Amino acid sequence: MTHHAGHLIRSARHAKSITQRDLAAQVGLNFTYISKIEHGTSAAPSDFSILRLADALDIDRDALFVAFAKIPPDIVIQLRGNAELTQQIRQWLAPPDRRETT
Repeated sequence: MTHHAGHLIRSARHAKSITQRDLAAQVGLNFTYISKIEHGTSAAPSDFSILRLADALDIDRDALFVAFAKIPPDIVIQLRGNAELTQQIRQWLAPPDRRETT
């Protein structure tokens, strides 16, 4: 997990003046897990937990998924079984010298 995600959560939590215990209660996680997330010492939370954290802290959901180096579940659903879309994304992500020209 990246430290960026933990820093983002800690900053948002401090801005809302809530404790790790308060946040944990709001999102249904253990407060020690919140601490581990903030310190970057745990694996990324589940998609459901990321959504709950984003909503509780008023963080953009997509931004939090990206901070955890994860793909939002609605995007995964669109990609599943759509080889053409997946290939378009790969093409877009390829370095300019390796992109196919049409």
